[in-house]
Parts: sequence; structure tokens; C-alpha cells
Amino acid sequence: MKLRSANRLFLGLSLIGLVVIAGLPFGGWLRWSLTSERPIDLLVYDSTVVDDLRREHNAVGLMMTYLKVPFNGATDYVGSGPGGLPFGTWPDQRPDLVLLVDAYGVYVNELAEIDADGIVRVSQTFPPSFARDVARWADEGTVVMAEFNMMHEPTDPGTSEMLQSIFGIDATGWVGRAFEDLQDAGPRLRSLHAGAWDYQGPGIIIVGTSVGTRTRAPALVVLQSADLESPRPRITGSLPDEREKLDVSFDSWFALIEADSGADTSLWINLPVNDRGAALLEEWGIAQRSPFLVWNDNTVYAAGNLASTPAAFPARHIAGALPVMKRLAAHGNAALFYRIYAPLVERLVQMADSEITSD
Repeated sequence: MKLRSANRLFLGLSLIGLVVIAGLPFGGWLRWSLTSERPIDLLVYDSTVVDDLRREHNAVGLMMTYLKVPFNGATDYVGSGPGGLPFGTWPDQRPDLVLLVDAYGVYVNELAEIDADGIVRVSQTFPPSFARDVARWADEGTVVMAEFNMMHEPTDPGTSEMLQSIFGIDATGWVGRAFEDLQDAGPRLRSLHAGAWDYQGPGIIIVGTSVGTRTRAPALVVLQSADLESPRPRITGSLPDEREKLDVSFDSWFALIEADSGADTSLWINLPVNDRGAALLEEWGIAQRSPFLVWNDNTVYAAGNLASTPAAFPARHIAGALPVMKRLAAHGNAALFYRIYAPLVERLVQMADSEITSD
């Protein structure tokens, strides 16, 4: 009898547990549904939209949905529409939060087809007047974040210098990206290499370009498998004021920069070179380790593409889902989105919210 009673108790507790677990997503969805939208005036700039998917700022829309900030990724931004045509209207009033996602632009090839390796730009550049507005807004309390494509080519030198000053960085002109197979490098990169392109297999390409007033002759440095301990750069360290130690791979474009003194540079990007690769970098004067996130009061610079991180975030309509997803996301783009980009944007939104309530 005691065994039967114990079994009934175990079964009863199990059923209760299942009901509770099954009810958690519904409860989170209910809390999210009943939460009012945050009255944050958000400005997103992206001039590299090539089609209706708007992948270049996809992660922004996911996070704004989760955080209940009004934003429609198809209509609520400024820059380029699908195909490179001008899109949106730059505001006259100071926004609460500004996300400068991408100023690289949309290019076409000799057949007038949209092509990342094309040489003719069909979208507008980020003008000096926009940079002056951003500087003034930041001084007046707007929270501003920019990603690396904002101040490199084709942004003109004067505008680039203004942006570097706003975010407290010095762009070295070295930018790079990991490739699963170096044979996939496009013709624009290959054109910087003298001789036949016989690289293959995983590797990292570092490109030297002019940026701002720093002029550099075009250069190409290729790190092959024999130069690397692992095939992708690593982002290591921690987000400002957080204890969690991060070690996340990164396979998109990044910039190697220097940060002004006084900035928070607790998150870094590392080139995973061995002795042979380290010697090659030293020969070119390229740092093995560079700040990835530069935080100065209400301005943040991310030295890599983040808003275009492939992510789905199916639980974005469930309050409290982010901490759970952070623990589950261990590798690749999921870790990049949930452990770095999502908490970063969450903090920026909280800062903008606090600024509004303190006014």
C-alpha cells in the first residue's frame, strides 16, 4: 500500500510539474502581450539593403519585438531600400536611441546586377550632415551604437573622422573576415593579390584600406590553415559590468581598431594564429588582438557586423526568454546573437528608457 501511495504521489507531482513546465511559455507570452510598448524613439540607419528580406538589420527587428520597442524592419529605418534606392527620412528631432548598422552600400556589376563584388555603387553614402546630427544628439543624451561598416570605405574621410571621434576609436584601416574556403573569396579581394590565387581551405583574409585621414596602400594578408590554431576569430572577454566570460567564434567582417583611453574595452576580437601566423602579422604590423566593443558613456562601437547575424529568436514573444536562450546557445551565430548582441541591445534600450524617464 505504501508503494502504491508513493507511486501515486510521484505521478501526481510529475503531472503537476508537466503542467507548470508547459504553462511557462504561455505565462511568458501572456506577460509579454500585456506589457506596454516602450515609448522609445528609435532611429536605424542601413544603406546596404539589397532585397526585401532586409537581412542586414534583421537582428534589430527581432530584439525590438522582444523588448516591446515599436519598430518595423521593412519600413522604420533610413538608408537604402531594396536595390539601393534611397529609403526613409532622416529625422529633425533628436531620437532616444540610434543604431548605425551599415554604410557599405549596394553595388552592381558590369551587367547592372546587384553584386557584393560589384564596383559601381548605386546607394547613397552616409553624409557629413548626418554625422554632425549624431554627434549633437549624443552630447544631448541620445544612446548611440555604430557597427564597423559605418566609417570605412566608402564613407568619406571627413565623415569617418567625425564618427571615429564620436565613438572614441582610431580605425587602423585593417579589416578582415574568415572564409570556410579561401576559394570563395570574391574577385575584388583577389584583385589585391599578385599572381594566381591558389589558396584553398579555411582561412582568414585581412585587407588594408584607407579609412578617414589614414591612407594605406591596398594590401592583402592571407592566413591559411598552417598559420592558424582555429579557423575563425574569437570574441573573448565580457560585456561591460558583467561577470560572464565569453568565448564566441566570429565569421563575419570585422575591423582592427584602437580605442581612446578611458573607454571600456572588456570585449576583444582575437586572431587565433600560431607562431607562423604571428610572424606574418608582425611583418605587416597587424595586431593579434583588438577591441571588439568600445563603450563610452552613451556611445558604443562594435568592430564587426552584428545586426546582420543570422538568427530566428522564435521565443521573442515570450517575456523572460532571453536568459534561457543565453544558457542554451553555446556555438556559432546562435551564441553571437544570444550571448553578445541581444544583451547588448537590451542594455542600450534600458539606457534609452532611463534617459526618457529622467527628463
